Amino acid sequence: MSASKQEKRFLSGGELRAESEDGQFILSGYAALFSSPSKDLGFFETISPTAFDRALREKQLVRLTFQHSLDAVLARTDNGTLTLSTDARGLKFRAQLNRKIQLHSDLWEATKAGLYNEMSFAFEVAENGDTWSADGRQRTLRDVDLFDVSLVATGAYSNTLATARSANGATLDETFQRLTARAINSIEQADQERRRAAGTCQRF
Repeated sequence: MSASKQEKRFLSGGELRAESEDGQFILSGYAALFSSPSKDLGFFETISPTAFDRALREKQLVRLTFQHSLDAVLARTDNGTLTLSTDARGLKFRAQLNRKIQLHSDLWEATKAGLYNEMSFAFEVAENGDTWSADGRQRTLRDVDLFDVSLVATGAYSNTLATARSANGATLDETFQRLTARAINSIEQADQERRRAAGTCQRF
């Protein structure tokens, strides 16, 4: 049994870290853990250690986003700000954020403070890229196309404990609600600018 549509899996963390390196804002951690069972999705799912091999070998374009929004892209593989790799534990990522962009700064600080500590990834199963148990209750992902890894607020895999830390040990005074509101406002502003630009193009 295989799927032909984009799916998302929300992970309960992944050792997510927010660090400052030579003045750069860095997010890193695991976006997926191998052989770690999901919560009940109507079935239970695990990820094979080979699931991302082809996607990484083909250098597929993958973005780091906030809440899977293309209006909130934090880094991407094709410009070198996002790097992906696998080890025995799972799919690792490292992203360099732009500290001059308010959304990037807000989300980095929120992660550093531990207010965000969960990840998700969006994927499509390749042909014959998954296997199912006879009773349809157990699924194993073996080969997927990878679209994004995303900072989120809700997780759906159980064994990925996340942490957040700062290289200089700085603390955060802003509240979670304020940071979230600012992040959402940044997304809405980007969407409005995109719509205005599209309207301008249509007039000419």
